[in-house]
Amino acid sequence: MSDAEPYEAEVGSSSGSDVEQAETELDPGVLEEAPAEVHNIVWSDPPLINRKNLFFTEVPGLKAQPGGDDPINYFDLLLTDEFYDLVVEETNAYAEEVFLSTNFEQSRITSCKPLTKAELRVFLGLFLHTGTISINRLHDYWKKNWLFNITCFTESMSRNRFLLILRCLHFARNPEQTVGVRQDKLYRIRPIVDYLRPIVDYFNTKMTEIYVPHRELSLDESMVSWRGRLSFRQYLPGKRHKYGIKTYVLAEPSGLTLKLIVYTGAKDISSNVGHVSTVVLQLMQERLR
Repeated sequence: MSDAEPYEAEVGSSSGSDVEQAETELDPGVLEEAPAEVHNIVWSDPPLINRKNLFFTEVPGLKAQPGGDDPINYFDLLLTDEFYDLVVEETNAYAEEVFLSTNFEQSRITSCKPLTKAELRVFLGLFLHTGTISINRLHDYWKKNWLFNITCFTESMSRNRFLLILRCLHFARNPEQTVGVRQDKLYRIRPIVDYLRPIVDYFNTKMTEIYVPHRELSLDESMVSWRGRLSFRQYLPGKRHKYGIKTYVLAEPSGLTLKLIVYTGAKDISSNVGHVSTVVLQLMQERLR
C-alpha cells in the first residue's frame, strides 16, 4: 500500500492542474483579454474564375406536334421521309449488286423487286415487333402451327420477302475496290450522298429538333448487346450485357436517349488522352449555349 500512495497523490495533483487549465482556457474573461487583431478577421472572396453562368430557360416537351394521337404519329416525328428515302435508295442499290453477283437460279434474290417506302414501313414495324415477342428463330414468326401462329406477320409480309429485305438492308454504298479500306468503321451507316446526314447524326439532330429535355440530364456508358462478328465489339464484364457495342449516351433520368456516340475502338476520338472531357463536350454541344 505504501508504494501506491505516492502514485495516487501524483495522479490527483496532475488531474487538478489539468482541470484548472481547462477552466482557464474556457473562461470568457480570458478570451475578452485577447488582442484585438485576433477578433478582427477579414474574410476575402476566392479568386474570380472566368466562367459563363448557364441558366435553364427552356420549356421541356415536344417542339413539333404529332399528326394524331396514335403511336405511329409520334414515331413519324423521328423517322421522316428523309430517312425512308435514304434507306430505300441504298437498299435497292445494294440489292442490284447482289443480284448481279449471284449465279444461282434458285437464290431468293432472283425474285427481288424494288423496295418501296410503304413496304419499308411495314418491314420496320415487323422488325421492331420481334423485340416484343421473343422467339429463338426468325423463321418461326411465320409458322402456321397453333403454337406459333402470329397472324400479324403472315398477313403483313411473306417470310421470303422479309428475309430478302433484311439481307439487302443498306444505309451507304459499299466502297469501290480501288478506294481501299475506309478508316471510318461506321461508314456502313454513313451515307455518301452529300445532302443526306449520317444515320447516327440524323438521330442526334432529329432529337434536338423535335424535343426539349428537362434541366437534369445524365451522361453514361451504354452497351448494345451483340455477340456477332464486329471489329469494335467490346467486352465489359461489369455490364449486364458483357459483349456488344459500347456507346456514350446523353439521356434524361427517365431513360429517354437524347444523343449518342458510338465507340469504334482504340483509334476513336473518344479514346484519346482527355477523352472524358471530349465525350462530355460532344454530348452537351447543343445544350451549352
